[in-house]
Amino acid sequence: MIRLLCLFLLLLPLGARAQIEPEGPLQWVRLPQYQLQYHVPADWTPVRQITDSSLVVTYFNPDHTLRFVAGKVQNAAARTTPAEALAQLARQYGVTPPPPVPAAYDGVQFLETAGTGRLDGQPQRYQALAAEHRGHLLLVYITGAPEVFVAHQAEVQRILHSMRTYRGRGR
Repeated sequence: MIRLLCLFLLLLPLGARAQIEPEGPLQWVRLPQYQLQYHVPADWTPVRQITDSSLVVTYFNPDHTLRFVAGKVQNAAARTTPAEALAQLARQYGVTPPPPVPAAYDGVQFLETAGTGRLDGQPQRYQALAAEHRGHLLLVYITGAPEVFVAHQAEVQRILHSMRTYRGRGR
């Protein structure tokens, strides 16, 4: 019985890893004008919105149950802080803004937060990063129904934590 328990305890980490391993290949998305790059699953569909003051790229997973939004607002850093951007996002979901946690990915200093609320009447979970980067405000987040978000947690982390400074060729 003890041997069986030991074997189970040894195999448990392997089973846990198998559950959280993300699926599918990733592709780099590089935004040279903002010196930023990040990974997105190759089968996610991008939709770009460009205005005078912003560039927003929204990616949808194949069944449209998860949405990844990467936005950069030019010259907004002087008017909106990363903490304010995260608070505004939380309010869109009808929740009190949770305190953000500092996080750094490849030298870019982010504030990170997550929450669960409602968007267009539907329950949604989100995880977001915001930063001042090169004089612009970055806001990136992934959102989806809570059960979908939890089921794809490894993929969510893999995307969000892939943020990197892009220095042009040779990287």
